[in-house]
Amino acid sequence: WCVSCAWVGDSRAVLVTAEGESHALTTDHRLTCSRELGRCRAEERSEEEQRPPGERLTVVKNRFCASTGTTGPLAVHNEATGVSLTVTRAFGDAAGPSCMSSVPEVVTVEAAGSRLVIASDGIWDVLTESEVVAVVRRTSKPHKAAALLTSRAREAWRLKGSALDDISAVVVDLGWTKDPKDSGLWTKLRRGASFSKLRGAPDS
Repeated sequence: WCVSCAWVGDSRAVLVTAEGESHALTTDHRLTCSRELGRCRAEERSEEEQRPPGERLTVVKNRFCASTGTTGPLAVHNEATGVSLTVTRAFGDAAGPSCMSSVPEVVTVEAAGSRLVIASDGIWDVLTESEVVAVVRRTSKPHKAAALLTSRAREAWRLKGSALDDISAVVVDLGWTKDPKDSGLWTKLRRGASFSKLRGAPDS
């Protein structure tokens, strides 16, 4: 199997093996990523030169909740529209900051003998990668694994007492096998290739 993954935003794609190994195909397009932060800071400097305060289309700063007086996560703000976002790439955010990009990153990997998990941030914000791997490994059918992931995430959000975030998950069999010697990806890894070198996979 050869998998090409293109993404924007903070949904993630992760490969899971029967042995319990996991490898991320994506990196979140958030300000926690140094590349994305640097790109947005450069746009912010350009805005400072062209527009007065209050009209800048990209400002990088922490969110602030006036009602509670608490500081939130780092975000990009469009002062003209009042929109602020914690993601730095997305589709359809026309009113968002000028640094917002819809250009996807793309990675292609060989992924035989694994399962591919694609899930929104509402899954990953409350379930660890090891918890996701455990669900995927012990569930016989991929659609049942996806349903269980969304159910677990929904319960985790309820226990947090937070507003429910978007929860979506897809699990795909890619020649899934319980016999690790049949896995093309992991055979290649045993021969000395690192996952990050397989045709552009992210290092983090």
